[in-house]
Amino acid sequence: MLFRSLPSSPLAKFGTVDVFANALKLPFDNNKFDTVLCFEVLDDVPEPGELFCEINRTLKQDGTLILSVPQMWNIHNAPYDYYRYTRYGLKYQAEKHGFRVLSITGVGGFWARSAAVFMRFLYKFGVNSLIRKFIGFIAAPLQVLFSIMDKQFYSENDVICNLLVAKKISAVSIEND
Repeated sequence: MLFRSLPSSPLAKFGTVDVFANALKLPFDNNKFDTVLCFEVLDDVPEPGELFCEINRTLKQDGTLILSVPQMWNIHNAPYDYYRYTRYGLKYQAEKHGFRVLSITGVGGFWARSAAVFMRFLYKFGVNSLIRKFIGFIAAPLQVLFSIMDKQFYSENDVICNLLVAKKISAVSIEND
């Protein structure tokens, strides 16, 4: 589900999306879904409690929420980029809004982020075909090297994003927020 200017969404061209809707006002009945997937949206919502309440509303009792949020990344989707979430902030928000946290997993560490930032830098400045060929040649080996470094020196405190899996345990309304 998309949060902002839906008609101009780059996803509109795919035509396989069943519903375009504001994530804070989903056009679904209460207690409709067994599972809600929400990837990299919470950081773009000015009031995160509103999104948690809407997810809670649409999930069946004991339904599962799978949600990811960035912890360490550049500003994106400006000016709608509001937050970064540690596993502690994510757990707090989920529990506050009627969810029992089953797990929070950090995804990608310092080296994975470094590789992504470096590759983004190269692509941004690699405007001519020779530079693009060079980037294509070094991309895979760099990603493998940085992935190995990430596994070797991983720290759960230094991750790109956090992946939450939680169960709905109680209904929560926005008035209670």
